[in-house]
Amino acid sequence: MTANRARVGDVLKLRRVPVAVDPAKAYEEIGLRSFGKGVFHKEPVSGASLGSKRVFEIRPGDLLLSNVFAWEGAIAVAGPSEDGRIGSHRYMTYVPSDGRIDAGWARYFFLSEPGLELVRKASPGSAGRNRTLGIQAFEGLEIPLPSIDEQRRIAGRLDGALMRARRIESLHAQSRQLRSALPFSVTRAEEERLQRLPTRMGDILEQVRDSVEIDPFSIYTTLGIRSFGKGIFHYDPRPGAEIGKLRFLEVGSDLLAISNIKAREGAVAVTAPADVGAVASNRFLFFRPRDGRADVRYLHRKLLTAEGLDALGRASPGPADRNRTLSVRRFEEITLDLPGPADQRKLGAWLERLDRHLAEQGQLARSSSERLDALQQAVMNNAFT
Repeated sequence: MTANRARVGDVLKLRRVPVAVDPAKAYEEIGLRSFGKGVFHKEPVSGASLGSKRVFEIRPGDLLLSNVFAWEGAIAVAGPSEDGRIGSHRYMTYVPSDGRIDAGWARYFFLSEPGLELVRKASPGSAGRNRTLGIQAFEGLEIPLPSIDEQRRIAGRLDGALMRARRIESLHAQSRQLRSALPFSVTRAEEERLQRLPTRMGDILEQVRDSVEIDPFSIYTTLGIRSFGKGIFHYDPRPGAEIGKLRFLEVGSDLLAISNIKAREGAVAVTAPADVGAVASNRFLFFRPRDGRADVRYLHRKLLTAEGLDALGRASPGPADRNRTLSVRRFEEITLDLPGPADQRKLGAWLERLDRHLAEQGQLARSSSERLDALQQAVMNNAFT
């Protein structure tokens, strides 16, 4: 790319139109995602809630830069869907000052490695929160500037390439939703053809509670359970003196595990051999089947269905999040329509295989997304180096 050079402040001008906030009106603020991921819209808020906050008009075609995250690619061009929305003083809005620069080309340039390097130089500071892009520093940058026709040609080609990339990202998102819904769809479909009976949890499950005496000087890995069926995770190993003063329990394998404060949000899982050796606070409840009368893999999925979450919510009373605690007694009183033990085991084994397959597909999708991100960056870098 052959180009002359120009100072940013000579070809782009800051255009900020203050908005006189009406306390009775609703306003929608914009935000910018890092790494060139574009604009997002915040939930509408009343003018009264904005108070004395300074906000400015956003118009289609504005080159938008977050002054605190431009250094990591929080840069975009406003489109038609941003018309009428507002941005705080943290967002810098630039428009071409004459016919020498195209805002779309400028966006791609500043997202390329050569452009980001300049933006980072104009965003001094040792930590992310302190790396603020100043107006004078940005406008003082010198950039290559090909002819306006060449800029539009480059921007058009990049638009086409990245539009296809965004379509692939959209398909990945749809795939994630389908993978998430599939186990519940399978559970519901299989249950409909099976005979089911109202079953009390306390009749088929018994609590497992193996206490651990914590040594302040020994190292422990503690266990947690993510909400919304996202599974078990382990905290980094720490000395016993640092893991808190709650009572702790040994974690065994193949147990139904429930967070007693987040059960209603789907913090339900099944422990695996990899979890043995970890410890869990008494905020977690563990259960195993009584005499083979249940399958924890099936019950795990059943409790994450709408029926199961509703039952967990009703068994976790309280006016506030911190008080909505599931007790052992209330959990044991939950009654759900369940198939017999043999059918549970069959369905549980099938769901376990399905989970493994979906996890493999998810890993492939994540790898594909990472490659796609790298490809998009490479395409931009190639255009400007």
